[in-house]
Amino acid sequence: MLAGSAANRDSNFEEAANYFRQAVRLQEKAARKDDWALFSALMGLATQLSNQGKYPEADVFFQRADAPNLRFSG
Repeated sequence: MLAGSAANRDSNFEEAANYFRQAVRLQEKAARKDDWALFSALMGLATQLSNQGKYPEADVFFQRADAPNLRFSG
């Protein structure tokens, strides 16, 4: 997540997407399916894909992050 955020700050959206994709895979294995960390990874990946103009692929991850069990309730 930190490496993805750093790449994003440098406007290296493709590299950032790769880091966030790795984070999603790790969170899916390690986290509960309603975990905030999974939501953050999904949103990070979706944002990077959107930054690259890959809107259909980004939408898939935005929708996954919008699942009722992942919505932030804080």
